Amino acid sequence: TVTRRSITLGQAVEAATDAFHVADLRRLWVNLDVFEKDLAQVHVGQQAVIRTESHPDETFPSRVAWIEPRIDATTRTASVRIEFENRERKLRPGQFVTAHVRGEPRSGTPEVIAVPRKALVTVEGRTFVFVEESDGHYGRRPVEVGRSGGELVEIRAGVEPGDRVVTDGAFLLKSESLR
Repeated sequence: TVTRRSITLGQAVEAATDAFHVADLRRLWVNLDVFEKDLAQVHVGQQAVIRTESHPDETFPSRVAWIEPRIDATTRTASVRIEFENRERKLRPGQFVTAHVRGEPRSGTPEVIAVPRKALVTVEGRTFVFVEESDGHYGRRPVEVGRSGGELVEIRAGVEPGDRVVTDGAFLLKSESLR
């Protein structure tokens, strides 16, 4: 597909003139800037999903194809390229998209406790969650947070597997507890 024409009818051209830009739009690349702290979670071959506002009800499966071997000194990111099939040509070069790289645990990766981001509350610079202590009674518990991915945040200390953490209404409980 001709994506750009750099000449006009009747224009003199030389051998070095770029007259047209031609691209195969059946396979596209998406370049992501991934923060240095998140790079250990990304690897070549990992699955990703692309979404765009022009097709809000559709997802486009893709895979990580390349990870830049250096970190940009200014942004502290590395470029990650994902590739996907665009056979129906619904997406176009230069279009804005959102990409979600799906986490795939590697062997030996420990399980972690994670809570929705909206379950976390901050009081005087400390992070807390509300945990059900008895039927209908909730207590504020300090937690140590770790990595985050999307809407989930790792909890390194403060809650145990099986604890019932408030996810909806945590802000209301915070307001009531500060009275």
